[in-house]
Order: sequence, then structure tokens, then C-alpha cells
Amino acid sequence: MKKKIIFISGFTGGKRDIFLAKRILKNYNLIYFKYNTFLTQSVEEIGKELRIFIKKLKLNKKEKINLIGLSAGGIIALYYAKFLDTEKLIDKIITIHSPINGTYFVGLFPKKFKGLRQMKLNSDFIKRLSKNKTKINQINFWNYIDLLVPGKSAKGENPIRDYVPHLPIAYWPPIYYKIKKILN
Repeated sequence: MKKKIIFISGFTGGKRDIFLAKRILKNYNLIYFKYNTFLTQSVEEIGKELRIFIKKLKLNKKEKINLIGLSAGGIIALYYAKFLDTEKLIDKIITIHSPINGTYFVGLFPKKFKGLRQMKLNSDFIKRLSKNKTKINQINFWNYIDLLVPGKSAKGENPIRDYVPHLPIAYWPPIYYKIKKILN
């Protein structure tokens, strides 16, 4: 049986984001988690949706899954793992250019983008997320020159630096080849 990976897009992302990942990670069962990627809901609400989604997969007791989160999708994955994964179903979390330490960019958006604005640099949500530690293996792809998640904003517990700007990350093959190595 192929190991399951749940793929979580970022802000305004969609199922198209999984296309390249599916081609490179073909030995895995890549499952797209569909949610309101405009992030008008809070991350907590989306995390609960992810929990229901995972329960519907009906995993056997020994089966573990991996989460790949693109940008804001990585924050949703981390929130789920740190606060909602009471069954301990997650093996690894891989975040790609996710604002783990917050970003000032989201302050440019109106308040209706509730989930997005929670990712603001030094927000209460980001502080709470970084305080709550998990034993789950985390790998974080990050880049100093990313304009949307700049500097060390995406640098987490096991950082892997890449040289890709933020917007084309879903379509950058080297990242998925590195992920394939990590998962093997």
C-alpha cells in the first residue's frame, strides 16, 4: 500500500498546485486537502476541517501520514499537528516557504482575510504556534530572498535552504526531488 501524503495549498492555491508533486512523488498516495484558500476563516477553523478530512481517510491503527504544506498550507499543517492530532497520525510535516515566524506581508490585506492575517509577524497566533512544540519530524524549505515570506520567516526546526522565489514554488521540481529523498 502506498504511503499517504496530504497536500495543503497556500493562499489562493488550488488543486493545480499538486500536479508536479504527483508526478515526482508517484510512489506515494498524494491526497489534496481542499479548503477555502482565500483564508477568510481562521487557521483554527481550517485545522478542524483538516481533522475531519483525515478522519474520513479511515487510516488503520499503525498507519501514519505525512503533510506537505505550501506557504500558508504549512501553517495549517503545523497547527493541526501541534493542537489537533490527538491520535498521533502524523509522521512528517514538510513546509515549503511557510511563514512559521510570521510575515509583515499579510498586514496589507483587509480584516476579512482572518486566517491570512493570523500569520502576521509577532501575532498572538504565531507566538502560540511557535511556543507549542511537537515531536513530529518537521522539515522546512525556506529562502532569504522570498519577498512574501522574507529572511528567516520560513526557517523552522529542520531548515533546508532553497533558491526559489515564492510564487513558482509549487512548480519547482528540485523541491519535490528533495522531498522524495526525505520521505524515502
